[in-house]
Amino acid sequence: MVNGRRIVAVVLLLVSAEASPGVSGQDLPRFAVASIKPSIDNEPGMAFRPMPDGAYSATKVTVLALVTSAFELSPDRVIGAPAQVERYDIEARYESRNPDAPFPPVTVLLQSLLHDRFGLVAHTEKRDFPVYILKLARADGRLGPRL
Repeated sequence: MVNGRRIVAVVLLLVSAEASPGVSGQDLPRFAVASIKPSIDNEPGMAFRPMPDGAYSATKVTVLALVTSAFELSPDRVIGAPAQVERYDIEARYESRNPDAPFPPVTVLLQSLLHDRFGLVAHTEKRDFPVYILKLARADGRLGPRL
């Protein structure tokens, strides 16, 4: 607990079959082309490969893994994500109309991909969670003999 408060920011996620109008994801930069296919290999293990030329590749990823990557969260901070075990292979490319403009962050592109292709609707909120702080118990700052 920090100063008697236990507040942690989280993202609440609802995945629906169709996108809602007015969702913030509609104004985000998008991949020019994207292919999302069910993965043939459902064995454990995933791979994310963003490339500096605007290409993005991911193999055997779950929707939850895409969400945690897009919003830079740990899975325990995602509330309401679907309990899907399906895995997907993704190939996408961002193409800018201005060749001198820098590429947008991959997280922003993934957020728009999740909104467009999976119907993701998300918002952030604050919730109380138990928080544990590790601190030294000895006043002199030394560790115990068995640590």
